[in-house]
Amino acid sequence: MNGGRSETRVARWVLAGVLSLALVAGLAFLNPWLDSDGDNAGYLTLARSIAEGRGFTSINFPETIPHTQYHPLYPLLLAPIVALFPGNWLLPKLPSLLFHLLFVAAVWALFRNRTRPALWTAALLAAAVALNRHTAEHAAATMTESLYFALSYAAIAFVESRGETP
Repeated sequence: MNGGRSETRVARWVLAGVLSLALVAGLAFLNPWLDSDGDNAGYLTLARSIAEGRGFTSINFPETIPHTQYHPLYPLLLAPIVALFPGNWLLPKLPSLLFHLLFVAAVWALFRNRTRPALWTAALLAAAVALNRHTAEHAAATMTESLYFALSYAAIAFVESRGETP
């Protein structure tokens, strides 16, 4: 009985270590500037539109029009930050950092029950994701990649934990 508790305790410490690596990797790329590439300005503009009560519209055109390119989830998550801290380019990046951590945890969960030796294989795979330059860069950007990765891997891990095949 104590062996199971000991293994669980070790697994929690290993996961905490991997998540710490993911946090450090994401923080290494974090900066207070608006990125000049990608769709971050579009997401921030949509978040501002929502925060100002103008709905999911493109307010960066001469005529305000309904937005049809991006899904509303990420701008909805950013809207409170944009409303409370207008002009701050650092804080809207923090949800991506959180989603990066969730992505790494979901990779851990997915491979923890799928591989043998489960603990160290899951730790190595999750650490590879955590320290990958591209995933770490996305963790520090106002972009949807970290959200997409986290939701995708969490959904697969959830389905597999229920004994189903995705």
